[in-house]
Amino acid sequence: MELGELAEGLKLASINIGSVFLMTFFPDDGITPKNTGDISRDKIFVIIGKSDDGLLVASLLINSEVNQHLSKIIGDYQHEIKASEYDFLEHDSFINGYEVREISIERIRVHAKYLGILKEDDINMAIWKAISSPIIKENTIKTYHLDL
Repeated sequence: MELGELAEGLKLASINIGSVFLMTFFPDDGITPKNTGDISRDKIFVIIGKSDDGLLVASLLINSEVNQHLSKIIGDYQHEIKASEYDFLEHDSFINGYEVREISIERIRVHAKYLGILKEDDINMAIWKAISSPIIKENTIKTYHLDL
């Protein structure tokens, strides 16, 4: 097995519930670029579920702060994680459980950078926040086996 094949296999093996990645998102993904003129935005996300066919994952974005314009709507669905507990965080951050995002495993394999894995308590709380969200569909919960 060549080194490139080994690295590829390790990356695929890291695409699991609780795994955290950094990837570039675009407006088509529902992500608004941060600065005028930007066409994309790098975001950190955590995987919270996988489809049975192995093609898609359910994920939640990790943000450095809660959007103050939306805090009354989404505030109850945020789970704080501490930078002191995770090397990949520069500062305390929030897992946004309000909106579940579907991402193809192929896109993660090709375009994402593996950062680490969440502790079990944090991933369970993030999943609980997600399944409590008023906008999550029952089909999403079933597809990604999110029922705790």
